[in-house]
Amino acid sequence: MRIKNLIKKINLKDSAKSFFALVLIFGGLYVAINGFNYLDPINLCYVDIDEDVLRGNKRTIVEAIRKLKRDSKDEYRTMCRNTHKISENFCLASDWHLNPTWREDYRGKSCFIRGSKTIYLYPRKEYSQEIVEERAEAIKKYSNFSKEFWRNKK
Repeated sequence: MRIKNLIKKINLKDSAKSFFALVLIFGGLYVAINGFNYLDPINLCYVDIDEDVLRGNKRTIVEAIRKLKRDSKDEYRTMCRNTHKISENFCLASDWHLNPTWREDYRGKSCFIRGSKTIYLYPRKEYSQEIVEERAEAIKKYSNFSKEFWRNKK
């Protein structure tokens, strides 16, 4: 009897408005975050994308991540767990603090500093499917490097 009275007291119009407002807020947050980074809440994946606005193309990075997700769920999970940032920038190889053996190059178009969980993709303004595939391969390779590094560190 009490449950029926409680249900009658709840105004469905107010509940629907609240639900709609929450959907709008969370939808807006999702769009805002994906405008600057990569977020996949269903798979609990967040990667900070540091794009080069003048010389780079963020779209190729996002499409490379999506390609990785489509082609290989295991590699995608590895990337999500072992990559915090993908930076469209030149390597930090000139940093004198870094031992050259800690740097891995991939065809001279990307690199990875072991232990950093950051992948560096050299800026490229143009867009093509070849660039997307090349970047997907680099992300996959460096995510596995990061996974092995942290596995051996423990």
